Amino acid sequence: MIATALLLLAGASALVDASPAIEASTTSVLPALLVVHESDGCSAGDGSDALVSEFDGDLAIFRQRIWLTLRESVTQGGVLVTREGRHLRAEVDTVVAPVEPGVPVPACIRPVELVLSVPGLPKDEYEVQFARKDKP
Repeated sequence: MIATALLLLAGASALVDASPAIEASTTSVLPALLVVHESDGCSAGDGSDALVSEFDGDLAIFRQRIWLTLRESVTQGGVLVTREGRHLRAEVDTVVAPVEPGVPVPACIRPVELVLSVPGLPKDEYEVQFARKDKP
């Protein structure tokens, strides 16, 4: 079974911190493409947060729904994926809108689907971790 290492905080999925380093001698770095499908408004979700993996020829595609606040968004585009055996770690740029004085901060969460396409990855069972890389 394919596992995902996405932390759950207070009933909402969150991206993990990108700070932990992985030893370079046992890893490889792969270019990948991240597509983000954001939802508007708040939602309680339907429990379908499982990682879905597809392999189309030499292209591996991983889909994962995460939960973000209305102030957070993930930047889509090219990302680097660190591979250590069957463990994949994709650092994704995350933007958090600033809090403005006198403006209420939305307290709800919304589902965001991350679709990671990794060319040249052999078909296998992978553990995928999306790591937060804060973007100014």
